Amino acid sequence: MKKDIDQILQDVRNTDNPVIKAIRLSVHLSKMLKENEINIYEAYLLHGEIINYRREGYILPAWNGTVQISTCLAILNQRLLALTFKDDKYADLLKEFGIEALHLCKEKRAHYVMDSYIEFINIKDQSNNLLQKLCSIRENYNSLSDDEGPYHVEEFPYHYYEPEKILLDTKDMQNEKSISADIETLLIELNT
Repeated sequence: MKKDIDQILQDVRNTDNPVIKAIRLSVHLSKMLKENEINIYEAYLLHGEIINYRREGYILPAWNGTVQISTCLAILNQRLLALTFKDDKYADLLKEFGIEALHLCKEKRAHYVMDSYIEFINIKDQSNNLLQKLCSIRENYNSLSDDEGPYHVEEFPYHYYEPEKILLDTKDMQNEKSISADIETLLIELNT
């Protein structure tokens, strides 16, 4: 794994552009998930770095990044994960990021989440109707029209984890909060 960490750091540090950093880290994260090299909590922490890079890309004028529906969905999913892991302060920060992204979003069209994004980004554990709507979309994903997407299932955590279902089931995920020394090192290095 040490070799992989070095490669990830090299790929991310090889550019100043935060959007490219986000894309490169996303590629590595997807590969690690696919190959079972990382647990969901570690992936969630790394995805937090991706959210930060993407955000730098659209809030810093030098990078001229844009916010799309997929950006808002990624933030919503990350907030749902934060709620499953009971990372309340981070969940509150993600709510702020989501509202900010909503106001900056360039795509203005009907969408199953964006039409009620403020309600979705304010989801709490007891928001059964909204969580149920997300579960229904996930369960029926293969039969949905491409024209009505993007769908929250297409953003991290993809099909690896169902935060909306876990929140509905009120399952305690505290025992899932483990992090390997390699991933801890990677997170530290990404922030130095």
